[in-house]
Amino acid sequence: MTFLSKLIFLITRPQVIAIVDTGEVSLAKNIYKMLKARFGAIVIEFGREKSHNKNKAEEFKFFLRKSTRSILIINDFGDISLNDISKIIVALPPAGRLILNYDKEAIRQLKGKSSSQVLTFGLAEQKENLIGPELQASDIRFTDNGLTFKLNYRGSSVPIWLANSSSREDIYPVLAGIGAGVSLNVNLVELSRVLSADSP
Repeated sequence: MTFLSKLIFLITRPQVIAIVDTGEVSLAKNIYKMLKARFGAIVIEFGREKSHNKNKAEEFKFFLRKSTRSILIINDFGDISLNDISKIIVALPPAGRLILNYDKEAIRQLKGKSSSQVLTFGLAEQKENLIGPELQASDIRFTDNGLTFKLNYRGSSVPIWLANSSSREDIYPVLAGIGAGVSLNVNLVELSRVLSADSP
């Protein structure tokens, strides 16, 4: 990051949505899709590049610390060291929001490392001695040209349709994006409509 870009960021201090994910589906694209009409935010990703260098991690921490409102999403950290992930989490201010993939045990256990509010997402499947994620996908049904599921959050439910999706893994980036949306006070019905409108 250049000195000028840092200076501009410090002057404007925009909303930052930082993503740690090593999956094939770009989580950033899902977030842009759902929030582009409502928010001007910088969306940055760590983990999808072939090498995870120290400079990228430092850049991540800079954005999280200096933004007026930061959201950190961890969907999958693959072979990124747990130490690097912990340092990124610590950089999240108390006023920020940490969004975690509940269905991955290593990520679920990161919940206690942050002083920020935490939101978990995942599939609504019974796990022994576990409460389950706050943002849940249930009633998953596959069709010839996609899949549907019910999105559940704080007592409310809305249907979600994902065209051209054939795997349960496709649900996680969508849940993470929805988590960012509800963290910014976008209601579930609006998020469902955006996803449906973008489906052919």
